[in-house]
Amino acid sequence: MSREQLAVQRARRSFQTGRTRPLDFRIQQLRRLQSFIKERQRDIKDALQKDLGKILIQLRRPHLASKDTKISWGANRLLPRTPPHKFLLSLHSNHPNATSERASELYEILVVEAELHLSITRLAEWAAPRPVEKNLFTLLDEVYVKPEPLGVVLIIGPWNYPWSLTLLPLVGAIAAGNAAILKPSEISSNSSKVIEELLPLYLDKDLYQVVEGGVPEAQELLKQRFDHIFYTGSTAVGKLVMEAAARHLTPVTLELGGKSPCYIDKNCDVGVACRRITWAKLINCGQTCIAPDFILCEPSVLNTVVEEIKKCIKEFYADSTKTSDDYGRIINQRQFKRLMGLMEGCTIAFGGDADEAQGYIGPTVLKNVTGESKVMQEEIFGPLLPIITVNSVDEAIQFINEREKP
Repeated sequence: MSREQLAVQRARRSFQTGRTRPLDFRIQQLRRLQSFIKERQRDIKDALQKDLGKILIQLRRPHLASKDTKISWGANRLLPRTPPHKFLLSLHSNHPNATSERASELYEILVVEAELHLSITRLAEWAAPRPVEKNLFTLLDEVYVKPEPLGVVLIIGPWNYPWSLTLLPLVGAIAAGNAAILKPSEISSNSSKVIEELLPLYLDKDLYQVVEGGVPEAQELLKQRFDHIFYTGSTAVGKLVMEAAARHLTPVTLELGGKSPCYIDKNCDVGVACRRITWAKLINCGQTCIAPDFILCEPSVLNTVVEEIKKCIKEFYADSTKTSDDYGRIINQRQFKRLMGLMEGCTIAFGGDADEAQGYIGPTVLKNVTGESKVMQEEIFGPLLPIITVNSVDEAIQFINEREKP
């Protein structure tokens, strides 16, 4: 029997004891996950730095917080009086360039802490039976819907946000009373190792297990029967996950990528549009599934768009993105070479500098791009930003609608 089979068998046996059903147990496990994140931030920081060049910086500056935010210096973390998601939005809107410097804190740590806070606070409400309207067949009955745990859940995490996009589904699985098998991405190997070594020190070792490894381990896991599969990653692998799940009629949640378009109208505030697009594109060095993938604009504003993007990069990263602590790195050589190849046949309007030894590709704006260009055939997932010219908003809409939904 394989290691993966044994892990699933062990988790299912533990789930069938009913240990996860009491809300007190679920909240206890969620609080232990909180402790893991709080106590192991140094390990998380080091792993992210090694994997993606991310710098984890504590949010200690009072001017970055909204007026109704309380900062607890002793706890070395932010404790918002407002709901966590509203605090994050205020930080984004007031300080767009803060996402670079504090990206890891925002997107790898605070989002998980916010989800844990929400789940612990609202769990009793979510788990309570909900009355439903009666019909002819239930007229004399007491009718309600009672949430029940599904069973054993498989969570396959990605490499681009190896902490938040692996732990966020785990929060939901624990809150709903499930057992879970975590398969962190082997590509972000340092984060995967930390999760595998340290998470079991905090959570129930039978119910919540970590299986580290590459493609063979993932394939072996997908042969097993689960009660739900949560996968974050590429569309190509998502199809394989869905195919494997179909053999057991297992429901799936697939969080996949795509080519997200941006249209800049000639009558809009081009400076504001470019600032927002640049900010969103360069988070995590463009390795974000919802990052802007390409820009559509009219020829009359093309040069303005390029200049505004250059200005934003200068503001966000000062004189050099390569020496900036706020600018990340490409995850590995395979992705580096893929990205460099995507630029073939395009004109570099800005950027284009690269250093394979460091996994560095600078912010790069491409022009003379068409729908048939190599860079338009797949999700970019890096700091390349093609600009395609169209003659009207109707042409932009047609261009978008003729392609796969992002």
